Amino acid sequence: GNESVFILTVRLVDDVAPVLINVPEVTCIGDPSLELVEAIDNCTDRGNVRYWDVPIPNPCGTGTAIRRTYEGFDGCGNTTRDTAILLPDDNIPPVMIFVNPDLANLPPGEALTVECTSVNGDFTDFGMDDISATDDCQEGMTIAFTETLIENGNCVNGLIASLLLEWTATDVCGNTSQLVAKVNVVDNTAPYIPNFKSSITIGCKDEIPGIDAVDDCSEITVTSLEEIVNGDCPFEYDLIRRILIVDACGNDVTYVQTIHVGDGSGPEISGVPEDACDDTSPADVTAWDPCAGEKVEVTMTEVELDLPCRDGTVLQRTWTAYDQCGNSSQAHQIIIIGDKTPPVIQVPTWSIIRKLMDNPSNTISLSDLSFMDQLNELSEYSIFIEDECDEAIIPEFDIDTVYADNCVESGYYEIRTYTWIATDLCGNSSSITFDVEIRDDVNPEFLNVPADITVICQPLPAPIVMQTSDYGQPVQVEFSESIVNGPNPGEFNVTRTWVATDPCDNSSSYSQNIFWIPNTFIDCDILSPGLVDCNTHGLLINSAVSGGIGPFTYQWAIDGPGFIESGQGTPTVGIYIGFDDIDISLTVTDAYGCSSVCSLNLDCLFTFGGYADDVDGIEQPDQNPVQPEMGDAEIDQELPFEVLPNPTTGNIRINLISEKTQGAQLMVYDFMGQVVYHERMNLDAGKNRRDIDLSSFAQGGYVVRIKTQEKVFSKTITIMR
Repeated sequence: GNESVFILTVRLVDDVAPVLINVPEVTCIGDPSLELVEAIDNCTDRGNVRYWDVPIPNPCGTGTAIRRTYEGFDGCGNTTRDTAILLPDDNIPPVMIFVNPDLANLPPGEALTVECTSVNGDFTDFGMDDISATDDCQEGMTIAFTETLIENGNCVNGLIASLLLEWTATDVCGNTSQLVAKVNVVDNTAPYIPNFKSSITIGCKDEIPGIDAVDDCSEITVTSLEEIVNGDCPFEYDLIRRILIVDACGNDVTYVQTIHVGDGSGPEISGVPEDACDDTSPADVTAWDPCAGEKVEVTMTEVELDLPCRDGTVLQRTWTAYDQCGNSSQAHQIIIIGDKTPPVIQVPTWSIIRKLMDNPSNTISLSDLSFMDQLNELSEYSIFIEDECDEAIIPEFDIDTVYADNCVESGYYEIRTYTWIATDLCGNSSSITFDVEIRDDVNPEFLNVPADITVICQPLPAPIVMQTSDYGQPVQVEFSESIVNGPNPGEFNVTRTWVATDPCDNSSSYSQNIFWIPNTFIDCDILSPGLVDCNTHGLLINSAVSGGIGPFTYQWAIDGPGFIESGQGTPTVGIYIGFDDIDISLTVTDAYGCSSVCSLNLDCLFTFGGYADDVDGIEQPDQNPVQPEMGDAEIDQELPFEVLPNPTTGNIRINLISEKTQGAQLMVYDFMGQVVYHERMNLDAGKNRRDIDLSSFAQGGYVVRIKTQEKVFSKTITIMR
């Protein structure tokens, strides 16, 4: 019944922020891709995402844009942020022009004739470089190019094809513009062989090179006539070939090429042993003639070289073989006999090796850049090897590095041992070696230091992860932050400091200063003027601002049948309101760039006021009408009355259902309240239709009204071209 219990408590710590994906740098308000923004977290399948919008001046024109800040967060409080600029749609497409002079000077309706230059499957090399596209917002703009075959010319009069070239530019909000050009492609150019050589030499067993002919436009036909001119040896001769190349349009070219077969190389010698020491045993060496396809005789000669080899002798064996055409080849072997003398290592007089090799101890500081550079450049070629038996010896080179357990206590960061060993063919060797203590006295260097910044109406940005460069690793980086009050209320001076320390206690510090104004709490409101008559000029609209720090700037905007007449940039504007409600917006920005946006929907009452009673015999609405009561003519927007199309380019059709047969007046007003069209009409009981031509009217908004004895029907239309 004896037992033991062991309990282990494990706590999982999540200190890694989610990763935001699909956040665009710049896009258009309402872009569907904004729905794809999400946060990926390492501890859960999906992080959480929230965002907030701040109005900013439109970087691509007038008015305001939106800076949207996305924040990804997880259940442990880790957060990450990214921003996107959302632009209002200006409905203005990019401006496109031809920069290629051939296209720019092409008269409208005419086709440009060009020689065929096939590129990546296209007939021409036209592309993006031939046009220029500009937009108020270059970022996010895309340009597409297509080359479409209209007609196949079948080489009649050299014509290959008729093409339609199209360039389409699309801005970040989807507005597009297009340039087109018609091109006739002709082929009057013959095929060719790239890098053609009229004379080449190949081996007797090499394959005859192929003919790599090309044409810029079409398929080609290649024919070749070959003639052999024999030489003195059956395996060496000349091949003369005449090459005719014709393309699909009949353009042709002729090449003449001489191929010399037999490159003069001798037999292939094999079985030659490597250089040896004290080994004079015979070798089984053979030779093969690849042209004749048979072995050939190989002979060997041996000579003693006249060298100052102190204890030994140097022999050189040479094997020679001839093929049937008299071409020879040779192979050599060196044999050293009785060599007991090791190689001699020579150190150049200018080398730092001389300064280090004879010292019991060497210490170099990293700050001594010149000495460290010389030390780091040492290699097997930093010394010379001399051998009496005339061997070319490359030494073995090695650097053995031992790191200190504690750099501060040891006084060095590492000890390097440099060794060169020179060994000759007979195993005689010599060497040099020395140790160097490397003392780290260089402070770490920051690589990505942040600049001093000013942050207004935003949270403090997260401190960056500072990267360092240092010889000694690892480098510890400590971060601290202090926030003190600034010169004015609501202002703060933030100091962020990073201190980097390496294993040898060398340290560097860097400070970033941030002037921070978190919020000026600016807020605005547009004061309603109360009941307003339609078609009113000089209507004063006032605003009120709270919070913020002056002076303030005011930017008014109106959406709907109206416009600003005076006061832009001030707290009060004078406006004109037409015959329908309008949306008024105001952006107020304080001295620190903090802004607030407020809006007001302003409706108006239609009174038919302000018109002449009779103009050129045209009946006009009454100057001072009485507001209709039950039984009088009343304005009715919901009755079966429609104007199509809307918007229109000029021609409209009016459909109206009348309860009875009756007379009516048809009138069209502009937004200044002027009657621009009038006619009397008779309505039948039931469906009625009337077509009107307004194509001579200027673009803009208009009000169409049909007045009977009992009712007034009203619709707003827009003429756009």
